[in-house]
Amino acid sequence: MLREILSLEKEEFVLLKALHLASQKVTVSYEELVKIIGEKDIQDFLLATEENKLLLSVSSSKSAAWRDRLLLIQPGENYRMPNVIRILISHLWDKGEWNPDYAIVGYFKQIGELCWEKMPNFYRKIRENSKNNKINALQIKIIARDFHMEKRVGALIAELKGGGLISPFLSANPKSYFPVYEINPSLREFSQFQVKS
Repeated sequence: MLREILSLEKEEFVLLKALHLASQKVTVSYEELVKIIGEKDIQDFLLATEENKLLLSVSSSKSAAWRDRLLLIQPGENYRMPNVIRILISHLWDKGEWNPDYAIVGYFKQIGELCWEKMPNFYRKIRENSKNNKINALQIKIIARDFHMEKRVGALIAELKGGGLISPFLSANPKSYFPVYEINPSLREFSQFQVKS
């Protein structure tokens, strides 16, 4: 399953072992990942995990936004896994199941969100209403209205950002009056790749 998600030829267990290590730590080092992935494959692995927002470089040019991260593939570098992805990968390790809904519920319960049970469907609507993996704050507010949460849209956006479900994205359109967000591409279902435990 991870081979298909990441489009890599590396053995499934090796990919999962590296991601599981990262899910258990605040940051994981280049050196720790090389021990598992190997020198020959580390560049492809880090490029694929960064593209899928499974692992992000700690180094940044300006802000914590994904697009400002500087992916340096070299000794001494460290990488961090978004909070919701930690839960996703831990569940995959424990149960053999890629389950974004489980990870989303787990993250929102963890931070004490009272409406945690609505969050998988709320986030699914955000994904469905996105274009080119982007959505703006007004669109999120309209979706929040459908879930009777529009008065809390600011807090919800902060929670989504904190979990690594979305990230600020500077719009190239100067006429855009609302902040634009990039959506984590890994939080979608891959039911055809489910691993039976």
